[in-house]
Amino acid sequence: MLSCFDFRTCCWSDEILGAVEVPETYFPQAVPSGTIVGEVPHDVAIGLGLPDGVKVVAGGMDQACSFLGSGTLRDGDIQDSMGTVEAISITCDTRRIQEQHCQDLLRGYYSFNCHVLPGKSFVMAIVLRAGTILKWFKDSFLLRTLYRFW
Repeated sequence: MLSCFDFRTCCWSDEILGAVEVPETYFPQAVPSGTIVGEVPHDVAIGLGLPDGVKVVAGGMDQACSFLGSGTLRDGDIQDSMGTVEAISITCDTRRIQEQHCQDLLRGYYSFNCHVLPGKSFVMAIVLRAGTILKWFKDSFLLRTLYRFW
């Protein structure tokens, strides 16, 4: 799905969707992060113990949202986060990304994504299974080492 999304405009790509003959209506409406997209329905709010009028707000990709918490907001700011995968990302001005960078994306070197801030993007490289590798290292080496210190 993300390969049908144009990070430069933060909209679905008419060119790609047209080429594969998939109508844009098959996808949710793309809106900027922080956009109010509706309210929690009355019956759902009651069932959840929420008051009427609770707004539903568009979020963003997990890595993009984590930039707010880490302060990775200016061009050139870098963040490294690890969970299931390790993601190394850099914030950049969308206008500075050149076509050659987009060709590298097609080769699989890294991905471009919409930031939660307007006019910003981020470039991300990931290490798959980083969490599994870290667990293996901990189980194989650290537990024995820590045991010796206790």
